Amino acid sequence: MIDQAVFDARVSRLEDALHKKCGVGGRDLRAKLRRAGRRLPKRVQKAGRMLTEAQARRGIPKLWLQVDGEETDRAFDTFDRHLETVNPVERRKGLALALTGTIVFNLLLVLGFLILVLKWQDLI
Repeated sequence: MIDQAVFDARVSRLEDALHKKCGVGGRDLRAKLRRAGRRLPKRVQKAGRMLTEAQARRGIPKLWLQVDGEETDRAFDTFDRHLETVNPVERRKGLALALTGTIVFNLLLVLGFLILVLKWQDLI
């Protein structure tokens, strides 16, 4: 069994880390995990589901006794290990480069199509 105050503190720290590292907002852990979506690996998503289930049981003392402390610790450790590897600056750079690459590709495609149409009409 895990202490509820310790659990709440770790959940709060996890929510802050998700907000800082992944830029995910939301009112609670469940909302933040939903917004993070597929940006998180499957094992981290599974750990998140386990933590949200434990958080739902937190309000009911008899159900809280069923929460496995070791499994909860493993889930928190999984999240911590993953969030240590996330670099928000690199993530933003990657998003900007992907967007730039998409725009350049589309411009080249349109330019190629325009040249093709102009040649077809014997204008160049």
